[in-house]
Amino acid sequence: MGDGKETVMDKIKVYVHTVGCRANQADSSVLEAHLDPALATIGGEDDADVFVVNTCCVTTEAERDCKKTARRLLRQNPNGKLLFTGCAVSAFSEFAKAFDDRVLSVGGGATSPVELAGWLNRFAKENSNTEVLPSTKSRVYDYFASGDAAVFQSVANVQGRTRALLKIQNGCTHNCSYCIVPKARGPEQSMPKEMVLRQVTAMKESGARELVFTGVQIGVWGKDLPGQPSIANLLDEAATLFAPGRIRLSSIEPWSVDEALIDVMAANGRICRHLHMPLQAGDDRVLDDMCRGYTATEWLQKVQMAKAKIPQIAVGTDVICGFPTEDDGAFENTLKVIEISKVAYVHGFSYSRRPGTIAAKTWGENRTIAKERVRRLRLLGDTLHDAYRASMVGNTCEVLVEEARRGITDTFLQVSFQQAMTPGDLVDVELYRRVDAPDSLCAKAIQYDKSPFLERI
Repeated sequence: MGDGKETVMDKIKVYVHTVGCRANQADSSVLEAHLDPALATIGGEDDADVFVVNTCCVTTEAERDCKKTARRLLRQNPNGKLLFTGCAVSAFSEFAKAFDDRVLSVGGGATSPVELAGWLNRFAKENSNTEVLPSTKSRVYDYFASGDAAVFQSVANVQGRTRALLKIQNGCTHNCSYCIVPKARGPEQSMPKEMVLRQVTAMKESGARELVFTGVQIGVWGKDLPGQPSIANLLDEAATLFAPGRIRLSSIEPWSVDEALIDVMAANGRICRHLHMPLQAGDDRVLDDMCRGYTATEWLQKVQMAKAKIPQIAVGTDVICGFPTEDDGAFENTLKVIEISKVAYVHGFSYSRRPGTIAAKTWGENRTIAKERVRRLRLLGDTLHDAYRASMVGNTCEVLVEEARRGITDTFLQVSFQQAMTPGDLVDVELYRRVDAPDSLCAKAIQYDKSPFLERI
């Protein structure tokens, strides 16, 4: 591109780079699936004509990674063009200001990836080597207004994959004091139930064996739909429809975890025994300053309810370290809550000051303190994760074979096989540890007719 010739391209090669959460990953997958194969192809980063960087702005580091990636891609192909899309584009109108005219911001976190794919298709159809990318204004589109065609077209990229993401919800209006996501993603929108179930069926028929329900605030799914259906009922119906495959919930906020949801997870064997429920802080004063809307005790009660009703469930969590009002005592309270909870794993992050948020307007930040607290939290998290893995040794569970010698349990543990397995199979296994590799969790199939070489119990 940009070499001065007047010829028109037959096709453009598009490379999509995703930064951030599973919701972003799902958006990128839908974008790729909706590129017109007669106009555009998915290329590698070494030979692409157009780079798409699907941005994240939840932390300063994520924002920096987006720009760093963009500079690297443009250095690799000086004649290439680059599109920024996603959350950072919505949150910061001048996100691409530091770049030259090869870079354009298109859409944003509230813009449907189907619409962005349509924009790329139009560009591919109209583009000549002497033109720059057409300008566009970032607009907010109805995220799930792409109709039935999108339901079936968007599963194209599932082919050949054992696990797939289905984004059923977008946007957030909770407004935690530190969080820029409401500005980046816009108001809450739910994919209509009928569309979700058709998508589930299409992904099942495409060969996916594990489906991950994801969204920006997945627990509020249905609140904006007629009759306000619940995430619990949707999950139950979808998991039954997706059988013999299984469905996993991505991160869900504590205020959306109730007894009805846990009961559905306990009763339906096609729902993974895995609950990722952010804590963010284990001190009530800090939680109040964060505008989280619950206490540490209430969070603990939900963890305990899940463990009581779902044997061996893996509960994971997120914690923000170094929030401006978190003193030493508050951080010690967080460590105590995490230790009491005996969660299966912890994701620890440093507080990141985000422009325009309540916290940024009210307080500063101390990165040195935050970094040290993250270190201590992760040490505790490693101990708890080791304990959870040890507790699973000798138990049976279901594993999805992702590669010949590697798989993932329904409880979100990575395991290895001594003998080759068939990717995509769901296998009941017994977990054990090899004497020569005590840090590895291994799986031995209880019954597996497809592999005569596998040792049987």
